[in-house]
Amino acid sequence: MTLKVSIDLKTYLLMLMMRWLKDINRKDKYSAVIKEKVKEYEHLRDLSTKTPEEQLKLLALRNYLNKVPSDFAPELVAHFQSLELREIAKNG
Repeated sequence: MTLKVSIDLKTYLLMLMMRWLKDINRKDKYSAVIKEKVKEYEHLRDLSTKTPEEQLKLLALRNYLNKVPSDFAPELVAHFQSLELREIAKNG
């Protein structure tokens, strides 16, 4: 009985570690995607004149970035929010 419980516990702990590592990897990949979208958003936002396609892309990126959970990429979310605040201050 003790041997079975010990093996089950080791298996359980190994499964937990694998899930944790998979979660970290998923967050890293997600963070890289967000980083690229923030860069693209910044580039489009800084254009002095925008085509209709660029305006739509900017709106789509803003909507996407507004929905990013802050626990996935807190520094990128904070950067995006600071860009939004600057935009509001500039236009408002």
